Amino acid sequence: MLTTLQKRKWTRLFQVYDADRNGTVEKDDFEAIFHNLVQARNLTQEMPQYQQLYEKFMEEWEYLQKDADKNGNGKIELAEWLQHAERRIKNPNIYQILVDLADRVFELLDIDGNGVIGVEEYKIFYWSWRIPPDLAIEIFPKLDLNGDGSITKKEFLKLVREFHRSDEPNAPGNSLFAFYTTTLQKRKWTRLFQVYDADRNGAVEKEDFEAVFHHLARARNLTQEMPQYQQLYGKFMEEWEYLQKDADKNGNGKIELAEWLKYSQRRINSPNIYQIVVDLADQVFELLDIDGNGVIGVEEYKTFYWSWRIPPGLAVEIFPKLDLDGDGSITKKEFLKLVRQFYRSDDPDAPGNLFFAYY
Repeated sequence: MLTTLQKRKWTRLFQVYDADRNGTVEKDDFEAIFHNLVQARNLTQEMPQYQQLYEKFMEEWEYLQKDADKNGNGKIELAEWLQHAERRIKNPNIYQILVDLADRVFELLDIDGNGVIGVEEYKIFYWSWRIPPDLAIEIFPKLDLNGDGSITKKEFLKLVREFHRSDEPNAPGNSLFAFYTTTLQKRKWTRLFQVYDADRNGAVEKEDFEAVFHHLARARNLTQEMPQYQQLYGKFMEEWEYLQKDADKNGNGKIELAEWLKYSQRRINSPNIYQIVVDLADQVFELLDIDGNGVIGVEEYKTFYWSWRIPPGLAVEIFPKLDLDGDGSITKKEFLKLVRQFYRSDDPDAPGNLFFAYY
């Protein structure tokens, strides 16, 4: 059985691969990462490296599909993914396929062929896997095991092993895919950035807020003629406009992670800015309360996750942790308390830390 730490890391990896946020990992997701990587290295189909790398990605996908896709629909859901993770951790043969792929990826990242990769090359790794490249600047020193400013292949494969198999909370490899085990508020705000950055372009934009809004409006069958539609859109745009005004210092309409995190510090400490979040959360709760009974249950919470492009299946697992009194439902008062805990609390045991699932 996976430990809590292993489960969080494998859930993070699921989110990395699930590029289109449809709640499943598919062959297309593996191919998308492959194409990002070959594009970064200017590989074409005629090159041996292109074919060799593609074969390794497809070998990884085929073993995953064979082992995890029990209903044969070509889609790996989170529950199937985590069950596969348990078997992969214990099975040296299945794990070796992952090592072979990591070996091949390292060769491509080592652009100058000197046997090591530096932070600039690690940025390419993050970009290829749809992780904000700027995070590499912060993460790389944690992975540089001997502090010499570079990572050898031996070190890289050790980090891969630690990420996928270790249960040691201080293992450097836990951060391989920008998974944090320290600095709680930063971890949560980084998670929220990743939730909003739907197209994985390393920036949050107006279109990302509009995409979440349209998901939520569609889930509740709202049309432009309805007052609820206009009210909700107004709240989302108010949230975006405050974010852009406060965080977008270069005025390019894009909020990068560094800007987002600086903004989060101000938001945590500003009652006025924070109130906009509360107002939006209040409006969202009203929409989630489909039957109008003043509470939301797990099925309604699934709608919330789906709207924010989080695998809805996670709601089944997360909801009991958020149900503060254990009565099977969440009141508006409880919902707003969870919102406050996610955005502002530094208590590692606060239930609201899981508001947007694992971070």
